[in-house]
Amino acid sequence: MSIEKESGSDLFFNVHKSIGLVIATLVVIRFSWRLSHPPVHLPPVVPRWQARLAGGVQASMYVLMVLLPVSGYLGASYSKAGVSFFGWAIPRWTVEVHDRADQLFELHETLLWTLVVLVAIHVLGAAKHLMWDRDGLFHRMWFN
Repeated sequence: MSIEKESGSDLFFNVHKSIGLVIATLVVIRFSWRLSHPPVHLPPVVPRWQARLAGGVQASMYVLMVLLPVSGYLGASYSKAGVSFFGWAIPRWTVEVHDRADQLFELHETLLWTLVVLVAIHVLGAAKHLMWDRDGLFHRMWFN
């Protein structure tokens, strides 16, 4: 059974959409910060393949941080329910197209699980540098 058919699911989805809009705003802030604060280059002791993997994972996570809220917003826009922000309806700019909404929600879910895998790889890499390599790279990633 799908969660959409459960009682009270409207409240769940409205909160989900609202949190998604907040996350989209935070992603814009994060991008703005990253543009004005480029990362420090990795030290030469880091093997080239690890540096490339780290760069690819990080770039992919940034792309997904944009695509995930966009796909959710578009899916909700094409759905019967539309988009609301903590109870305030956001004006529609699309008509309801159920098939398109379903496609976008499937994309949204795929992007989510892809991001989960990439975050896991990122965390494992950080843990490797902290516990195995003990090369100080973890402390560059952590809050100072």
